[in-house]
Amino acid sequence: MIPIDELQAIVDELASRPGHEKVRASLHRLLVGGLGVESRQIDFEKSVPEVRGRIDALLGRTVFELKSDLRRELRDAESALVRYLGDRQDASGQDFVGIATDGSEFLVYVLDDDSVRRVRWYKIDSNNPDSLLPWLQGVVATGEELTPTHQAIRDEFGSTSLASNRALARLSEVWEQIEHVTEVRLKKELWKRLLGLAYGTSEVGSDHLFLCHTYLVVVAKSVAWSVLIDSPPSGARALLHGDAFHSLGIVGQKESDFFTWIVDVDGGNELVMRIWRHVTRFRWSDANSDVLKVVYEGLIDPDTRHDLGEYYTPDWLARRIVQTTIEDPLKSRVLDPSCGSGTFLFHVIRQIFRVAQKEGVSAAETVEVCTSNVIGLDIHPVAVVFARVTYLLALQPIIRLAEPCEISVPVYLGDAMQWDLSGEIDEGNQRRLFASDNTMNVVVPSLTVEDPKPRRLDREILHFPTSIVEHITQFDQILDKMIEMEERGLSVKNFIAWIRRNLDIPRDDRAILRETYMRLRVLRNQGRNHVW
Repeated sequence: MIPIDELQAIVDELASRPGHEKVRASLHRLLVGGLGVESRQIDFEKSVPEVRGRIDALLGRTVFELKSDLRRELRDAESALVRYLGDRQDASGQDFVGIATDGSEFLVYVLDDDSVRRVRWYKIDSNNPDSLLPWLQGVVATGEELTPTHQAIRDEFGSTSLASNRALARLSEVWEQIEHVTEVRLKKELWKRLLGLAYGTSEVGSDHLFLCHTYLVVVAKSVAWSVLIDSPPSGARALLHGDAFHSLGIVGQKESDFFTWIVDVDGGNELVMRIWRHVTRFRWSDANSDVLKVVYEGLIDPDTRHDLGEYYTPDWLARRIVQTTIEDPLKSRVLDPSCGSGTFLFHVIRQIFRVAQKEGVSAAETVEVCTSNVIGLDIHPVAVVFARVTYLLALQPIIRLAEPCEISVPVYLGDAMQWDLSGEIDEGNQRRLFASDNTMNVVVPSLTVEDPKPRRLDREILHFPTSIVEHITQFDQILDKMIEMEERGLSVKNFIAWIRRNLDIPRDDRAILRETYMRLRVLRNQGRNHVW
């Protein structure tokens, strides 16, 4: 750390615009002494022959352009950053940040096509020297692989993070392309209604919150992929639909949700992959707690969380409760009916791991115990995505060793306070969740668009045999395959043939599934296949 009197002297000198060489010396001291960067990581006067220039200072994914006085040399600084950022990004495939400074001012830029766009500005304040280092910490991309500490996560994904602000600004731009599309309006309306149930008020559901939730879901799914999948995703669609999880025997991840609208807009794929690359800066496999709640708390401002009544359980408290209340982890069944981001689920699973290891239980048996006995439920759509990823993060130390045939993550979107959905499905006929002794109803919503604002949600009912629903892994497997084959345009004969080859299902149940698959194809042709 830099002593406060030395920091004051550095700030006072920088405020006077002392010239190129002194700015460089002060910058070196700030980065090494203040941010803990190793001196060898900073490359001064790096030659860039491809663009016939020299980068004044290069640290990780941050390019510094030093000037004597930006009031006169701003245009030259921006022109140089266009060349240097373009060269570095072309060479590495990574996003870089540019900082132009004369000591008195620090201007932060990102490359935007063939120009740079200013995204941050900082003015040296001799009366507040302590503000300089935290500001630098928030904008300098060191390029190192980071440990997922709470502070590091807040720095990289919080509301003051350059990366999150850049992503949200771009999300707002691409949202304008698609916000009036009927299917997207349906998703946002359903999201808003679920939030209304979760928070007990209809005064939620702004576009900004929807975009924040979209960003958070992309981050969460990127975390899961980076931990469990060895190769990078082929694109945004593969990442958000979880295509590669089947290779690990994880079913129920291949699904659309409220936030996959982004794959259907121009620039959406590029934005998702940029977020993915930023997420991979962390060693998420080192996480020993529910790290995703830190991402959420960092991005959603405290006033909003307070107004919505969102309070997350600290990990130390969850860990202690689990240790003192679950006396036999290998035999206890645990349900968290309002699981949030999955804090309790994480610590229950890790408690099972510790006991299983002591008793010599195999990896496959341990995973089976977890997925059979540790269950989460929440009505908040983002919380469910987070909790499913947290569940996978908790399992990841042994999931590859287990090599299970198939597992399903038992975290569900639902209302623990109201399981009877009779009025929700059909207010007139009072149909219930279970239509008969051997079938279960699944509601598929669609939107009636009689004017620019959504007014009414129509509903279709799909039927599934309860004998299948009782075995959730098999149900997820069938639903995954049903969606996959239907998207490929395969006939009902192909679907039934797959069932006969792979599953031992009675003829009557196959007939129910046959009718469901046919109905699903009709709904898809109408743009209404919202099984999610």
